[in-house]
Amino acid sequence: MNTGNGRFSIEASVTSVPTDNIMKKISTQLLIIFIICFWACQPESETASTYYVALEGNDANSGTLEKPFATLEAARDAIRKRKEGNDSLPQGGITVYLREGTYALTSTFELTAEDGGTERSPITYKAYENEEVLLSGGYSIDQTAFTKVTDASVLQRLPDSVRDQVRQIDLKAQGIQNFGQLASYGMGKPEVTPPPELFFNGNTMTLARWPNEAYIRVDSVLDAGSIPRNSLREAADPEYSSPDSILLGATFLYPGDRPSRWAGSDDQWMFGFWYFDWADGTLQIESIDTATHTIKTVQPSHYGVRSNQRYYYFNILEEIDSPGEWYLDRERGVLYFYPPSSLENAHIQLSMLDQPVISLQGASYISLENLKLGITRANGIEVSGGSHNTIAGCTIFRTGLTGIVISGSEGEERLTSGAGMNHRVISCDIYETGTGGIVLAGGDRKTLTPGNNEAINNHIHHYERIVKTYTPAIRLEGVGNRAAHNLIHDAPHFAISYSGNDQIIEYNEIHHVVQESSDAGAIYNGRNPTEAGNVIRYNYIHHIGNDLEGYGQQSVFLDDGASYHHIYGNVFYQAGSNAVFKVHGGQHNVFEHNIVIDSPPAAAMHLWGENWVRWLKDEWVGHSIKEKLAAVNITEPPYSTRYPPLARLLKEGTPVNSNLIRENVIVRGEVLEDDDEATLDNNFVTDQDPGFVNADEMNFQLKEDAVVYDKIPGFEKILFDSIGLYPDIYRKRPQTLQAVSGI
Repeated sequence: MNTGNGRFSIEASVTSVPTDNIMKKISTQLLIIFIICFWACQPESETASTYYVALEGNDANSGTLEKPFATLEAARDAIRKRKEGNDSLPQGGITVYLREGTYALTSTFELTAEDGGTERSPITYKAYENEEVLLSGGYSIDQTAFTKVTDASVLQRLPDSVRDQVRQIDLKAQGIQNFGQLASYGMGKPEVTPPPELFFNGNTMTLARWPNEAYIRVDSVLDAGSIPRNSLREAADPEYSSPDSILLGATFLYPGDRPSRWAGSDDQWMFGFWYFDWADGTLQIESIDTATHTIKTVQPSHYGVRSNQRYYYFNILEEIDSPGEWYLDRERGVLYFYPPSSLENAHIQLSMLDQPVISLQGASYISLENLKLGITRANGIEVSGGSHNTIAGCTIFRTGLTGIVISGSEGEERLTSGAGMNHRVISCDIYETGTGGIVLAGGDRKTLTPGNNEAINNHIHHYERIVKTYTPAIRLEGVGNRAAHNLIHDAPHFAISYSGNDQIIEYNEIHHVVQESSDAGAIYNGRNPTEAGNVIRYNYIHHIGNDLEGYGQQSVFLDDGASYHHIYGNVFYQAGSNAVFKVHGGQHNVFEHNIVIDSPPAAAMHLWGENWVRWLKDEWVGHSIKEKLAAVNITEPPYSTRYPPLARLLKEGTPVNSNLIRENVIVRGEVLEDDDEATLDNNFVTDQDPGFVNADEMNFQLKEDAVVYDKIPGFEKILFDSIGLYPDIYRKRPQTLQAVSGI
């Protein structure tokens, strides 16, 4: 209403509202403000949404910032006590902050089902603000406790040139009693926890070995010993060996006179690739005859031993002849060490913990964030069962085994539903592990229920330090798990191996792997024709290959009958020694819309002909195809509906040209090895740049006007710039492919 003087009648409208209502509204608003301020100003212990742990804390404290706990267990137990009192978790959850410093653990920090959170109230353990927190399974050695070697019998065994440089320390006097034991490990052998390792100023030291680098070669083999692999043959097979008779060691001749320098010991070992260049292992020396140059081993190698294979000797006191080498006399508890630099102010550690640093068993909705874990003999983190656990922004390093293991507890369940669901490993750095980086299992193969477990944006490098084969950076098992945007490099064997169904491997950058092995691929699967539906897409794989003879190295290797896999949209540069994509026996695989640059043939199809049917009938030693076919029913749903061609597997006989190689771009190379069989369709082969943004800088993004789009209408655009690591709240610095590659 206009009153004629330009003023709107606000006063009339205000005075028309009863005064009591106004006061009630004001009172309500003031009460709300008071409640918000009251809770916001309360000490964090009263809301119990945060607890603190610090080196100077005390477990008798209340867990506040001012009065922190001393251990993770105290914080965990405080949360347990709260839950036992029927006090619900606060919305938004509870965070346990660890203050700066190194926490020396002598046992695993365990979280179980009772320690979990909920979707609305997760439990988080994380480093406080930007402080560096290390959970260490190692023992910090007092560098001043090292002394010169004075024992004449020991000095006599050391090379003359290093006697004044080698130092010793009495570990028993330091309170260390558990020295572990060296054991036989490698291809075909059970996983074993290695003995303690020595670290100096953040570097892994070398258990005294010869030669100091590279390998020597087996001379003539007098007796290959037992061949455990033959225990997998049928009993009627002439080469069958019963499991009870597979423990006989090998006997062979060695070159040179080096062992004549060594005193007798029952703990001298050898590491080698004893029969194949893709199967490593350690063998203990039973005896050395220096007169005849003969070595006899305690254990057999999985495939036996043959002449001219690579090996070296280790754990030999007399071979401390280079800076960084060491030896532990387990009987006396004395460690001998040739330090690479001054001991003054040096940081020296011995890995001691023979259990995982952190274990989640049946727990759900727990996050581990921005923590460092390492200097341990076992795995860094183990997760079994539960759901929705997250490991983010963590650094796992110098483990004796694998960085992170997400799997079931035992038996077949270890690789399927026992692992739990919806777990994530995000933006972690994993390096210098004794075996692999991440084991990621989950899902149910019978029902094809996905595990939905993911490894995303992780940087994994310099792994497989102890076991050099079949312990990859990422291992996928089960159904429906994903490895994406990871950077993987510098390793002797695989980058990613997978088994099961519907696994997704995408947007990863992989380089300089399979450096010490042959007949191996950067990405690998094999030996189960029912493992269909797997996808390898949008990865950048480069600088793959080495000088070893044999079957070579590939970027993607589908081995021993692997079938029904789809490989598309990848970029391969200098990506193999004999092939980029190799199929050994498998059928119905599709390789399309990939870019292959400066590499050997894009594809190699080593097919089996009529042996394909023999293989399906389980006439191939050790592949257990009947057992694998019985584990799932490929002729009934969900398999028959999800993978219709797989239902015809046992009826179609030997397929002809069922592998499809189509619409790929091949730059300075060829499509297929001579005489190989596959269906080829519209592959574009050229010696010219097909339209890259900057090939000299390894930027293989195609320009919008690239000739590829004319030559292959419908060629799918590859988002090359999206491959590899990306910045997030845990990995904050943006990095280009070239910057993180180290090329």
